[in-house]
Amino acid sequence: MKSFPLLIVLILLAGCGYQVGPTPRGQFYPGVKKIFIPVVKNQTFEPRIQVLVTDTIIREFQKDGSFEIGTEAEADAILIVNLRDLTRSPLRFAQSNVVVAQEYELLLRGDFEMKGRDGKVLSSGSLSGRTTFYVGNDLIAAQQQALPLAAENLGYKIASHISEQW
Repeated sequence: MKSFPLLIVLILLAGCGYQVGPTPRGQFYPGVKKIFIPVVKNQTFEPRIQVLVTDTIIREFQKDGSFEIGTEAEADAILIVNLRDLTRSPLRFAQSNVVVAQEYELLLRGDFEMKGRDGKVLSSGSLSGRTTFYVGNDLIAAQQQALPLAAENLGYKIASHISEQW
């Protein structure tokens, strides 16, 4: 009698399409096991963020584990990412001076497209990575420290979208 509620839950989960264990690799893209991620294109006015964002996206795919990262010659698909916008918006102002912002939101927007070997687009979209940061004495230094966090958020969203179809 004590295990009856557990049995009901298991039956309901089985009926809803849930499965216990890891999601099968390449579930949404049959034949794609390795992807190549070239250096992202940068259309923002922030210099030298291409390598930071590329490394972060690769790291997120490695954490996810759905696809292996390979060279262009051995890859089954290529992921092209284009950074199109980096914006900083004030969130909180000083109580003593309403013109001086103390906290900002950093938003990094990018477009991505994953193509198969035949050039067919397998997945595409526009996503943004965001973070917030506080400003001490130097706004530019604070933004530079926050940029890797926004890149990590963007990389996570791209990897999740591609591997889980969110």
